[in-house]
Amino acid sequence: MLATLNQAKQFVVTKIPEYIGMELEPGEPELLETLLETDFLEKIEWLISAEDLAAQHLETEEEVEHYLFQHIPNYTTLLEESVADVISDYLDPEEITA
Repeated sequence: MLATLNQAKQFVVTKIPEYIGMELEPGEPELLETLLETDFLEKIEWLISAEDLAAQHLETEEEVEHYLFQHIPNYTTLLEESVADVISDYLDPEEITA
């Protein structure tokens, strides 16, 4: 089970080359991480606002992850859905343009 966004990013960057049988091109890992983060944030934006996060005065990424994990129902499910979305979009690029 993926518990943090960083774990999910690492999973995507590691698994896609295994699925396609070749290494990622330069810049692709960063692109995949950005796509994952964007997809995940879109899923949770209606659950918690930027103002809510700012009011918590969270200083590190770990503190933000912990706060989100504690305050968003189904956090890991939403994270895993984002991973599945990014991987399936990468493996089937026609789906993105459709």
